[in-house]
Amino acid sequence: MQTGMTTKTIIDIALLLITLMLGVILHKTGKPYQQLILAVHKIGTLGFGIYITILVVHQLKLYGWDALLVVCSIIAGISLIVLIASGALLSADKLHDAMLKVHRIATLALLLSTAGIFFEFFKP
Repeated sequence: MQTGMTTKTIIDIALLLITLMLGVILHKTGKPYQQLILAVHKIGTLGFGIYITILVVHQLKLYGWDALLVVCSIIAGISLIVLIASGALLSADKLHDAMLKVHRIATLALLLSTAGIFFEFFKP
C-alpha cells in the first residue's frame, strides 16, 4: 500500500457514508423528495463509483490481479449499476415497492463488496 492510498480510501468511504446517510434521510422523509438532498445523494453515488474505479485500477496496475479484488470489483460495479437504475425508477415512482427492495439489496451487495476491496487494499 502506497502512501496517500489511505487518504484516498478515506475520501471514498466518506462519499459512501454521505450517500448512505442521505439515502436513509430520503427514505424517512418520503415523497416528495427534497431536491437538494436527492441531488447530493445522486452525485455522491456517482462520485463514489468513479473514485472507487480509479482506486481499483490504480491498485491493479501497481500490484497485479488479485482474485478477491477482481471479484469484489465486479460485484461492486454491478451493484452500482443496479443502484443507479433502481434509484432512477424510485425517483420516477415506478414499481416503488419492488425497486425499494432491489435498491436495498444492491446497497448491501455494494457495502460488502466495497469492504472486500478495502480489505485487499490494506492487507499485509
